[in-house]
Amino acid sequence: MFTYNTASANSGYPLSQWASLSIQQYNEAITNSNAFGNPTNYAEYVGLAFSEFDETIAANNQASFAAFDHMRAQNVLSLRDAYNADIVIQFRLNAYDYGGLANDIAVSDPNKSLAIVVLSHAITYRVTAHEIAHLIGAGHDYIDYPTQVSYAKAYSWEQQTSPGVYVRRSTIMSNAYIQERIAYFSSSSATAKFEGYPVGDATHDNARRINEWSPTVGAFKHSPGPNVSMLGPAVVFAAGNYTYEAVYQCRQFQSACWQTSTDGFNYTNAGTGEFNSIYIGQETYVRVTVTYVWGGTATTTRIISAFCPGCRTGTKVVDTDTESPIYPNPANEETTLKFTLTEKAEVSRMIVDMAGKPVERLNFGSMEAGTHEQKINVRSLPPAVYMINLRLGSKTVRQKLLIVR
Repeated sequence: MFTYNTASANSGYPLSQWASLSIQQYNEAITNSNAFGNPTNYAEYVGLAFSEFDETIAANNQASFAAFDHMRAQNVLSLRDAYNADIVIQFRLNAYDYGGLANDIAVSDPNKSLAIVVLSHAITYRVTAHEIAHLIGAGHDYIDYPTQVSYAKAYSWEQQTSPGVYVRRSTIMSNAYIQERIAYFSSSSATAKFEGYPVGDATHDNARRINEWSPTVGAFKHSPGPNVSMLGPAVVFAAGNYTYEAVYQCRQFQSACWQTSTDGFNYTNAGTGEFNSIYIGQETYVRVTVTYVWGGTATTTRIISAFCPGCRTGTKVVDTDTESPIYPNPANEETTLKFTLTEKAEVSRMIVDMAGKPVERLNFGSMEAGTHEQKINVRSLPPAVYMINLRLGSKTVRQKLLIVR
C-alpha cells in the first residue's frame, strides 16, 4: 500500500497514477527476469491512504532511517493491516540527495517493511519499484545492506547500440544513476535477456533473492491484526438516537472514540465507550477508533442513510449530476470528474466504499474560479459502488461511481 501526507497531497503529483505505474514497473521486471515461478513474487496495489507523517524524519542517511521505527511511530502499521497489505511506500517531498530510501528489514521484523520515495524525482514510479524490491531482499551493485546476501546484486554491462557506439546499461536495482536502468532484475536465467544480452549471472541474481524471500514478506500482514467493526442500523427512517457497538477482537481493549460527520470531511466527537448512542438526523458518517493497551489502533467508518421527512434539511451535501458530472460512469480504468467554481475555493476529494471506508483522499489546495476536470485512475479499485465526496469550499458534492470489469 501507499501513504501520503498533506504536503505530498498538495504537490499536484498524480499519486494514484504513480502508485499504479510503480506496481506495473515492478511486475514487468519480475516477468522479464523469469522470476514469475512463484506467484507471491508479483506485487499488488491495494490502496492509497492518508497518514500525516513528519517530513524531516530520516532526511539524512540510511542509518538514521533504519534506527527509527516508522511503522509504529507513524501509526502506519494499523493502516497496513486495514488494507491487508504487507509493505508500505511513503510518498514524500523532501529535498533529499536520493530518489528513495528503504529500511534494511530482516525476515523477523515486519514492522520495518517501509520505504520512502521522493516525489520530486523525475522517474518516481521506477524509483518506487526499486524500493519495493529492496523490501523483498534485492540489493544494489555492491554489498551495502547488513542482510544483503552475496548474489543479491544488480548487474550492468556495455551494450553496443550501433557501430562504435556503446551504452552502459544496468538492471533496475543499480544505484548508479548515470547508467540506463531497464525494467529487469538481475537474473542467472539463460532466457532472461535484454536485446540478446544476459542480465545477470550466478553472482548477480536479485531474481533469485526475491523468489526466496517473497513468501515470507507476503506473510507480513498481521493476522488477525488490530481491527474493529460496527454494529447498529445502517438505514434509519426517523430522526433520533440509535445505539452502535464497537466490536473488536480479543485483545486488551483500552478505549473507543466515536465521531460523526455530515460530509465525510469534518468530524466532531460523539462519545466514548464500547456502546454509544448517536443522534441521526440526516445522512451521517459514523466513525469509531479503538485503542488497545499495547498501543495499536483500529478505525472503521459507516455511512448511515436517513430516509425520513426533513432528515436532509440544512445539509451542505448536494446530490446532482449537473453540479459535478462523472464520465464515463460506470468506469473501468479511468473516469473524469468535472466541476465549476464560481469563485476561488479550497478543493479536496475523498472516495469511500459503501461501508464508509476511505480508499483515496487528496487535497488540491486553493483553485481558481472556472471549470475544472480531474482524471481519476480506478484500475486498482475492485468492481463495486463508491461514493466520491468533492469538497468545494464550504460545500460538498457527492456522486456515486460504479466500477465494472
